[in-house]
Amino acid sequence: MATFKNNSINIVELMLWKRNPLINPRTNRKIVTTSKLYKYISDKYNFYFPKGIDIFDSTDERDPISLNKFYMVDKNNQKTLVYQNIENLILYFETETIVRCFEKESLQHLKAYNILLHPVSQKEIPNDILNNLSDIALSDEITLEEKALQVFQIFTNISIFIDYNNFLNLSRSKILKLNYELKEFYYHNILIDDRKKIDNKDGNQYFSYNNNYFDDKTDDYIKMYILDNIENILKYKENDLKFMINYILLGGLSLVIDEVKDIYDNFNYSF
Repeated sequence: MATFKNNSINIVELMLWKRNPLINPRTNRKIVTTSKLYKYISDKYNFYFPKGIDIFDSTDERDPISLNKFYMVDKNNQKTLVYQNIENLILYFETETIVRCFEKESLQHLKAYNILLHPVSQKEIPNDILNNLSDIALSDEITLEEKALQVFQIFTNISIFIDYNNFLNLSRSKILKLNYELKEFYYHNILIDDRKKIDNKDGNQYFSYNNNYFDDKTDDYIKMYILDNIENILKYKENDLKFMINYILLGGLSLVIDEVKDIYDNFNYSF
């Protein structure tokens, strides 16, 4: 107990203790279950993690909406906490073996938009989790940031995680390059009959503007246009074209966002 008398046990030590409860996480000495030290650590753990699960139990290494990292895993499968404000995290059991973790704000946004399924697993988020969240007000007019968050969250359905801020931070030249490349990829690689199935019209509804159309338009206008088009073609549900659609979008994004190029290099190609 002496080692914690003047310096209380911290969150990381509690999570390390959970993985090896017969070892003092600060001194690495053995402890027994009948000792005062064991009871002290156990009580502290239950205080901070009343459900018996913590961030290292999370199946998710990052929040599926904001993409903020919770922990890192080294080559020895050892986890290191990188998220600072753990009081902002919400954990729950999705199954007996799968633990989900969200930032509170991410869950509040899902609730506000009436999205009741986990964006990756498509399993229902427990009602008690959602009901305990305070409601947030949504503007009638969606902001560019909100739109980007929504659209890039759709990629998580196929386990593709892209920080939407990378898109928001694109320069005008890169956003125009993205529009050009997506237009080229889309019209050169998806036949007219298939495009008609996607837009339910003439097959020419999406990515239809050339870059000169945007000469007198703001950067935000162009970004919103691209987001609208990405969202529209991602809504196509049939499996016959879904892979090609995602292939085209990731290919275009990889040309302007280094993170996409580096992480999803199998989508980095030239048509």
